[in-house]
Amino acid sequence: MNFRRLVAINVQRLRLGRDPQWTQQTLAAEAQITLAYMNGIERAKRNPSFHVASRLAKALDVTMEEFLRPIPPGYVPPKNMPRGKNVHHKGRKAKA
Repeated sequence: MNFRRLVAINVQRLRLGRDPQWTQQTLAAEAQITLAYMNGIERAKRNPSFHVASRLAKALDVTMEEFLRPIPPGYVPPKNMPRGKNVHHKGRKAKA
């Protein structure tokens, strides 16, 4: 497993383990990073710098070592949550 995937799974596992209702947006705000960057980290598209990883660890109230721990045996990542209403296109009319 590559480094980005390991960090992605651990960040998601720690975030949802803290509170299942804790969103990426909440964690991003706590860690003072953008939501797009947070999403990229959890999807293993972005590699967090040491500085960002330390802010994530502080927000999650864990040590930096937690991000590098092997995935626990039997851990199954949660399925995608159902999508809500797309608020970005609220009020727009479809082109005819």
